[in-house]
Amino acid sequence: MRTYYRGPDAFVTAERFVWLMDTPRIVPVRELRAIQRIEHAARTRSTDALMIMAGGLATFAAAGWMTVGAVAGATLAILAVTAMVVAVCSRQSSGARSYRIVATVRGARTTIFESRDLRVFNQVTRALKRSLENDLRNHADYGLAVAS
Repeated sequence: MRTYYRGPDAFVTAERFVWLMDTPRIVPVRELRAIQRIEHAARTRSTDALMIMAGGLATFAAAGWMTVGAVAGATLAILAVTAMVVAVCSRQSSGARSYRIVATVRGARTTIFESRDLRVFNQVTRALKRSLENDLRNHADYGLAVAS
């Protein structure tokens, strides 16, 4: 049995595609149809809302400092700074993209592999392409482009 890719995240042979997770997903290569590469950008709506909330807290901190006193203003200021730090850290970490290989397996559309590392994703994609090319069936329904 020819092995095209062996790594800590996936295993691709001439007969099987294995996504190594807590519970490995094993898919026979012959059953893969309509294969697509999909790139997902991380969403930042929650971090945007957190930034707006931090700005509002800063406004309330200033108003509370003037009207209620220094203790209330300082408490609100600490909350505003904390919310801002959390929003900035979340925004930086959420910039990661996710890359997926999606295919139809036994009539159901499913994700057969996902990675945040583009290099690993391209290696797995190339291995899958070589595995498909090794198969003697018609390649017209694969739709898998060459990874660059």
